[in-house]
Amino acid sequence: MDVSDRIEKSALRADNIVKGLLSYSRQISIKMEEGAMVPVIEETLSFVEHQLHLKRITVDRQFSQALPVIMMDSNQMKQVFTNLFTNAIEGHAGRRHPRHSRRNGNR
Repeated sequence: MDVSDRIEKSALRADNIVKGLLSYSRQISIKMEEGAMVPVIEETLSFVEHQLHLKRITVDRQFSQALPVIMMDSNQMKQVFTNLFTNAIEGHAGRRHPRHSRRNGNR
């Protein structure tokens, strides 16, 4: 990747960060709408992607196709997931072995 590609990628990442911050700062009232969780989670992961990369953390994105559409304020949910992901990233510091979780109690 040449310098111009890196600059462009960094500028796009910065643009996404600023847009994310602006969307959080504009929250005034709760706006409940039907929505799917996967796009909210994906957008939030893109917001913390740089932190994940710096800590060399990979996220295995396996979402159930059967997740229902729910009533939610997507901006509030993004904030919740941002907090969860940030706490998880900070809690991961210094770990040498990845921790795995499985759905439905499978090991």
